[in-house]
Amino acid sequence: MAHEGSAKQMPDLFRSTAAALVLSERARQVATWGTQDTNTWPEWMSILMEEVGELAEAINETHFANATHPERGGIENIRQEAVQVAAVAMSIIEATLKKAAHERFMQDCRDFDAYMANKKC
Repeated sequence: MAHEGSAKQMPDLFRSTAAALVLSERARQVATWGTQDTNTWPEWMSILMEEVGELAEAINETHFANATHPERGGIENIRQEAVQVAAVAMSIIEATLKKAAHERFMQDCRDFDAYMANKKC
């Protein structure tokens, strides 16, 4: 029974470790590529699919007996590629939040302009 408590904590440890890996990768991506705030949705999809393709390759090279590039497989490569997929997905989420905030700001400006135009002094 001594291990019962620690067994329940393991999913939290794995989840927090995974989240830390993704956040670290996001920081690396920003340092390498910048915020990429001007990416269009098709550009984001292209970046994400490129990363998904690399994840698929790592899984295939690990799972199938006829691997052509076994050095691209293995659990470490699968984890690394999955982290990159998650980090790019996080970038897309960030972009949607920024776009929504910008749209709300612009609507507030239009509402203020309309208010000022109709204000009686």
